[in-house]
Amino acid sequence: MRDGETRICTLCGEEKPLNRKHFYPHKGRKSGYQPRCIPCTLADQRAKLVHLPKDAFEVSRTTMEAAKKGNPAARAVLKRQGVTAIWDGREMVML
Repeated sequence: MRDGETRICTLCGEEKPLNRKHFYPHKGRKSGYQPRCIPCTLADQRAKLVHLPKDAFEVSRTTMEAAKKGNPAARAVLKRQGVTAIWDGREMVML
């Protein structure tokens, strides 16, 4: 990267300095940085998280724990209630 080099974020269209403060690194790209700025990347990731429907909280804690461990019957119960993914404390687990 040369001093003063900038990039236009492909999502918000803002021109920002091309550095780690504004863009995440990406070894596979010629510039060495992702095409989206950090705020846009974070917002996009948040938008992709699957939110639990309100009635999902009626499911017992044991059912949720069993689903996290891969129990097919517990996963079926959650799927019937419209739950497509659950957070296990480290990552989203798709059902």
